[in-house]
Amino acid sequence: MEILKAGSVSPQLVLDFLMRGQATIPEVEIIGRFLGSRGMVIGFDTNAVYAVRVGRKASEILPSVLEDLTWLNREASLVYMNFPQAVRPLAGVLLVADFFPPDFAALPSLFSFPCRLFRLIIVDNQHSPSFLFEPYPPQLAVDHAVTEEITDQERRFFSSW
Repeated sequence: MEILKAGSVSPQLVLDFLMRGQATIPEVEIIGRFLGSRGMVIGFDTNAVYAVRVGRKASEILPSVLEDLTWLNREASLVYMNFPQAVRPLAGVLLVADFFPPDFAALPSLFSFPCRLFRLIIVDNQHSPSFLFEPYPPQLAVDHAVTEEITDQERRFFSSW
């Protein structure tokens, strides 16, 4: 198994795997069919229903997913009638991309709706690719249990400079 170069698999193939349940985004359930005339993909977690887009560059798919969100908000009753399992009080966007521009991680805090970002990692198996979805920006584990203090000897050493 090896990690493939970012962008080496088409976004449509990734969507196909997601919709058939052969790939999963952590804590998100994808409805396995396209919706509406736009061919939207809908996913949901415990808090929100999402318009889902997959692409190479997050900045290129952002306008499309925002249009999908507008459609989702306008047609929410139709979506919820057909997919009652997706009924949530909030609607948002979920972007899966190979590349994120600098400072893109700060963008969701400016939105008034839920926005989840995932970086796509492709692992080559012998038969077909496997997809891993890493939350973006990557979450770093922080251990607050141990705090290091400067000893008196270290303080004397540094103050002598």
